[in-house]
Amino acid sequence: MAGVAVVVFALMGVLAAVFTDLRDRSLPLESGASAAVTLEFSESGLSDQEALAELSRLSDDLNLGLVKVTGDLGADQSGQVLTVVGEHRTLPARLVRFGDLPDAQVRGPEALQHSLADGHYLITGDEAGRVHLQEWLTQRQVGQFWNSDGYGATVRMIAIEGAFAACFIATVVLLVAVAVYWLASRARQRALRVLAGAAPSRIVVEDIIGLMAPITLSALAVHAASAAYVGFAHGSRFLPYFLTTLALLQLLVVFATLAAVVVLSVVSWPKTAALARREPAVRRYRPVATALKALTFVLVISTVAPAYGAMRAATAAADEQAQWRLLADQVGLTFQLGATDGEFNEIKGPVTAVALRAEQDGAVSLSHAWSADYLDLGGQGRQSYGGLALVTQRWLDLVETDDAELTAISVGDLPEAVRSFLLPSLQIWQREPSADPSELVEAVSYYRFDGELALPVAESGSGQLIFFDRVFLAVVPELRMFNEDFLASSATSSNLTFTGLEPTQQLVADEGLTGAVRVQYLAEDGLLRAEFLAYFAWLHSISLAALLAAMTICAAVGSVISAVLNIRRDYQLRLAGTSAVRILANRLAPEVAVGLALVAAIVTLTLWRDLPGTPLIIAAGVLGLAISAMCHFAARRWTFSVVINRTV
Repeated sequence: MAGVAVVVFALMGVLAAVFTDLRDRSLPLESGASAAVTLEFSESGLSDQEALAELSRLSDDLNLGLVKVTGDLGADQSGQVLTVVGEHRTLPARLVRFGDLPDAQVRGPEALQHSLADGHYLITGDEAGRVHLQEWLTQRQVGQFWNSDGYGATVRMIAIEGAFAACFIATVVLLVAVAVYWLASRARQRALRVLAGAAPSRIVVEDIIGLMAPITLSALAVHAASAAYVGFAHGSRFLPYFLTTLALLQLLVVFATLAAVVVLSVVSWPKTAALARREPAVRRYRPVATALKALTFVLVISTVAPAYGAMRAATAAADEQAQWRLLADQVGLTFQLGATDGEFNEIKGPVTAVALRAEQDGAVSLSHAWSADYLDLGGQGRQSYGGLALVTQRWLDLVETDDAELTAISVGDLPEAVRSFLLPSLQIWQREPSADPSELVEAVSYYRFDGELALPVAESGSGQLIFFDRVFLAVVPELRMFNEDFLASSATSSNLTFTGLEPTQQLVADEGLTGAVRVQYLAEDGLLRAEFLAYFAWLHSISLAALLAAMTICAAVGSVISAVLNIRRDYQLRLAGTSAVRILANRLAPEVAVGLALVAAIVTLTLWRDLPGTPLIIAAGVLGLAISAMCHFAARRWTFSVVINRTV
C-alpha cells in the first residue's frame, strides 16, 4: 500500500510543480504579482500611445505596479520580458523563474515605445486600487479578462481542465483499487474478529486507520522529499507556493480516498453469517473490484479518443503558434493619422515608398488570406481547402514553406468562387488602371498547398495569423505591381510586415512619417500563447498515460481477487493437466462479452454524436481486454505458486 501511495503522491508532486510553473508563467512568483489581466483596447478609441500613457498614470496614482508581460524576442524566444508601465519601479533587473524558463528581463517604461497596448498585464503593487482600475477600463470600453491568485484557482483548474481532472481521478482510482485489495486481504481476519465478539464498527474504524496511516506517512515523505528537491533545484523562494499547492492536492486525494474507503467498508460490513455458510470472506469485495474494473475500462475507452484528439490539437496549435518565433523580428506600422480619407491620402504615398524601398532590401512581405466562408467557396472546394492566400515569395520563405508541399496550377484550376473574387480584385489593385488585367493575372503564380503542418498566413484586414492545412495560393512577384491604396491599406492592417525594428524606423523617418506612423513588434503576444499551448500539449500526454495506468492497476487487482476466490478450483484443475485457457474460460468469457458490449455502446454514441475517434475507441477496448486477460493469467500463475510454496 505504501509503495503505491508513494507513486500516487509523487504524481501529485509533479502536478504541484506543473501548477507552480503555470502560476509563475502567468503571475511570476518573484515579482509579487497578485493578479493578472488581459486588455483589449480595440473598442476604446485610444491609440496605443494614449492607452499606455493612461495605464502609466493609473499605475503610479493607484500604486498598482502595473507590468506588461511579453515574449522574449531575443535569444531563442522561449522566455518572457516584464516591462514596468509606470515610473515607479520596484522590481530587480532580472527575475528568477520556476521550471525551464530563462530568467525574465525587467525593463523600464521606455521599452513600451514600440509595443501594442493590448496584452497581458500584472498587478505587482497594491491590489486595493484594482477596483478603480476596473472602473476606468469599463468606462473606456476596454476588454478585460482577469486572472486572480489564490488556491481556489487550483481546485477550479482541476475541475475545468481535462488534463488535470484526468490525472486527479486516475490517482484516486489507483488508491481505491489498492484499498480494495488491502481490505479483501483482511476480510477473513475481520470476520473472525466479529465471531470473537468484536464490534463491527470498531473493526471498520481500526481498518480505516490502518489503511490511512501508510497513505498519510507516504504523503508526508513525498512532501519532505519534494521540498528538498525544489529547494535545491529551484531555490527556496518557490517553496511556500509549491508546498502549499502540494499539500492541497494531497489533502484532496486523501479525503477522496477516505470517502471511498468508508463506503467500501459499509458495503462490506463484516458478518459472521459468511463464516457460517463457509463462504470465502473476500467474496464480498468481488462486486466492488468488478465495478472498479468496469469503471476504469469505460473511463479509458470513452476518453481515449477525446484525450488523444485534444493532445493532437494542442500539439498542432502549439506548433502553429510557434510559427510566431519565425516572425520574432517582424514589425508592423500603426498610424496616428489615417482616420479620414484626407489623412489617408496624405500618407499613402510615403507608406508605399517605405514598402517599395524595403522590398529592394528583401525586408518586407505581403500576406492576405480569406477563408472559404468569406469566399463563399462551396462543394468539394469548401471541404478540401480552407480558402485563398495572396502572398509574396518572401512570406513563404519567412514561414519556411517546403516547396514539396506546393503544387503548381493554372488560374483555370482555381474554383469558380476563388476566380470570381481574385481576378476582379487584382484588376482593382493593379498600379496602372488602364493596363491589361490579363498581364497581371498571368504574372501571378498559383499553387495548391497541402502540408503536414498548417501554413500560417495573415488574415486580410486584421493581420492575425490563421492556419490552413490546405489552401490555394496566389504568389505575386513584387509589390510594385500594386497601387498605393492597396499597399497603404495592407500596411495599416498589418498584412505588410517588415523585418527589423531599427531599419524600418529609419525608412519611416526618411519618408517623413515619424510623427504619423509608429513601428511596433507583431510577435510578442503570439510568442506568449505559444509557450502556454506547448505546455498543455504535454499535460494531455500525461493524462492519457495516467488513465492507462489506472486501468492496468484495477485490472490487476480484480484479477488477483478472482484468482484468490477460485484458488482451490484452479489448483485442482491445473494438477489434472487442464490448460490455463480452459481454467480461465469461465472468467474471461463474461468479461469479453461485457467489454465488447461497452465498446459497442460507446462507439454507437460516438457515431450518433458525429464525433471522430471510432478506431481509437475500438483499439482502446481491445487493449483493455488484452490487459485484463494478461492480468488473469498472471494472477493464476501467482496463486498456483503461493499454494505450492504454502504461503497462502
